Amino acid sequence: MENKFIRGTFFLTAASLISKVLGFIYIIPFMALVGEQGYALYRYAYGPYTILLSLSTVGLPLAVSKFVSKYNELGNYKIGLTLLKYGMYLMVLTGFISFMALYFSAPILSEIVVRNDDSGGNSVEDTEYVIRLVSFALLIIPAMSIFRGYFQGSKSMGPSALSTVMEQVVRIVVILVGAYSVIHIFNSSIRNAVGIATIAAFIGGIAGFIVLVIVFIKRRELIKTYTAQLTQ
Repeated sequence: MENKFIRGTFFLTAASLISKVLGFIYIIPFMALVGEQGYALYRYAYGPYTILLSLSTVGLPLAVSKFVSKYNELGNYKIGLTLLKYGMYLMVLTGFISFMALYFSAPILSEIVVRNDDSGGNSVEDTEYVIRLVSFALLIIPAMSIFRGYFQGSKSMGPSALSTVMEQVVRIVVILVGAYSVIHIFNSSIRNAVGIATIAAFIGGIAGFIVLVIVFIKRRELIKTYTAQLTQ
């Protein structure tokens, strides 16, 4: 059990490192595509998004992880599934509320952002556009975080690690391929290229979530077996 936990922790750490390295490297070709103004517009979107994401999760994934770990050690796997179920409900709700708050406050936030940092030369309308696009990620990321918390609490780090890498890889591919296609194939604007880059957070989140769902379905029979033992 200890070796399994150490191995899982290694996978999770490696996945986090890979994700951070990829997140640093892609900036170079992305800036080459959209320029400093486009990259500034991209950053405008992620400022308020990061704040709303933190508020929508409020530390619940970590709490679920700890409680799942506690009850699994006691052999009560049913409690872990119940925590996942209701935690998912709560994350879907808070994610939706955060999405609505960010989407509809985009006009106000864009004026504040541009007024405080007008060095990028971007308009309020363009900033509002990208903020609204990135807000869609709040519909999926909080729910995915609770799923990861469940797996980590079950001492199963592999699914979380794979989900983290998949999310980042898909996000970066969409950012770079999308931005290149918009600018060089469709001859569209920098604003639309950055728009694709911001919606990539939502698409990457879907990819990461799908990985977790697939693993959960494959392990569902085993989980049912553990749960059935409680009634025997």
